[in-house]
Amino acid sequence: LGGMIRASAPSTHSLTTMLSTVGNKFLLEGFSFVEQVWREIASIRPVNDFKQITSYRMLDDLVFEEIGPAGEIKHGSASQESFTNQARTYAKMFALTRTDIINDDLGAFDSIRERIGVGCGIKLNSVFWTAFLDDATFFSDGHANLLTTALGEAGIAAANVLLSNQKDSAGHPLGLGLQHILLTGATLNPTARKWFVSQEMRDTTSSTKTPTTNIYFNQYRPVQSAYITDTSDWYLLPVAAGSMAPMEVCFLDGVQMPTIESADADFNTLGIQFRGYFDFGVAQKEWRASVKSTGAG
Repeated sequence: LGGMIRASAPSTHSLTTMLSTVGNKFLLEGFSFVEQVWREIASIRPVNDFKQITSYRMLDDLVFEEIGPAGEIKHGSASQESFTNQARTYAKMFALTRTDIINDDLGAFDSIRERIGVGCGIKLNSVFWTAFLDDATFFSDGHANLLTTALGEAGIAAANVLLSNQKDSAGHPLGLGLQHILLTGATLNPTARKWFVSQEMRDTTSSTKTPTTNIYFNQYRPVQSAYITDTSDWYLLPVAAGSMAPMEVCFLDGVQMPTIESADADFNTLGIQFRGYFDFGVAQKEWRASVKSTGAG
């Protein structure tokens, strides 16, 4: 063969695969560490692509009517409401040099991957709560689901009345039998907890007679979100109640967690690159089973 040079088979290694698998573990830990209250009030929907999807809610008047002597059955009527949602891709990447990997004896690499997961969770929360709090038309006098009463006995009673009086498109009572949570920010959470755990209430004013049973005991589970920053706002919301949920979150192919992938850095760089991405969309859904109070009245 003389001076002919034989090319050996390219060397391979499983470092990127191993680090990607381990990286997913820390990524998901970081993602799960971020507030997950959105799951309490949102229905989950899988989607197959990034096209905008339109969901329709049937509005009808199909209440039976008595048949007259002629035996004629009257036709019902139907219409629809709709809302749109769309999955979008959110992502972040980072790179580690060979030196970073070799010198990582303090676990900084694991911390980076966890922080990527945290960043993903923060983005989902940011998108979700921005949509939820953009509620000028969702909670309104026209929808009969807006109060100004402060959180307390009178406020909860008034919210119950609004929920009980909700009607369908034909003006018939909905008869909501859903479980609701009492959602607040940090300021009102102690008050919400008191109404949930206290078995009795008392008026300490002398010469005042009042019942001592708390009829709301163990009824509206208090849930606190750091994204509810208005100190007087509070909500009664159904718990991920399917078609009556106030919010919807869609995930591409139903994948509810972010994905992390890895690959060798560019040929002129010794190192590894990582990227994390997440495909989801958020939309307001159904207003009829939810009540908001601004607490300012």
